[in-house]
Amino acid sequence: MLDFYPDRASPCINKADNCLSDRDVCRCQGDPHCLQFSQNQTERPLRLAGTCTYALATDQCGPNAGSGNFLISASFVKNGAQSFIDKITIKIFQEVFFLQNNEIRHSRGRKIRFPYSDNKILIESYKGVFLLYLDNKAIVDWDGKHRVTILVPKNHEVCGLCGQHTKPFDEFDLRVGQRLFRHQCPNMNLSTRFNEQARDVVEFTNSWLVSVESRSQCRDQCQ
Repeated sequence: MLDFYPDRASPCINKADNCLSDRDVCRCQGDPHCLQFSQNQTERPLRLAGTCTYALATDQCGPNAGSGNFLISASFVKNGAQSFIDKITIKIFQEVFFLQNNEIRHSRGRKIRFPYSDNKILIESYKGVFLLYLDNKAIVDWDGKHRVTILVPKNHEVCGLCGQHTKPFDEFDLRVGQRLFRHQCPNMNLSTRFNEQARDVVEFTNSWLVSVESRSQCRDQCQ
């Protein structure tokens, strides 16, 4: 059993804001909409759209940040006029886990049984939700379907669609990402420089593109 979470916080993840006073919370659900790290529970969430895979939270936060050691990404699928979160991918150092259809699988293909632990992650199932404790003190709460909650320590630098939580914003933190996916997507070109406020939510979302899926929806959006 890992020792980096001796006081695991599972009973209070979904309670009041002050339950985990040393962490900021990002919650994404529905079609999808995200309450960013810099927001409070009374503010309206950020409504997103897309059909590819995008970074929700990562420590790869600048041109000189290297490849990063921590990445939580979400794959969006369009159903009619709306999109929803179909799959969550968590990368912690060299370990990769896929969260989809009420189960968690390792990148090597095996289905995870609970509790699971290695030297970078602890995974538990608690009252119908899946809880993942990362060794950088981040916590991921996943409902097995389309809702994910990410908690990160206030003193950790992160970025992504969940925002950077390093300064107050009047509303949404729409600072442009650095396009973690390097291949050219003509329909996703950016006119705003890295770390400046995006022109709109579409440009902001595209700036955090992680990969282009094999699904025709994503390929069509990219081309």
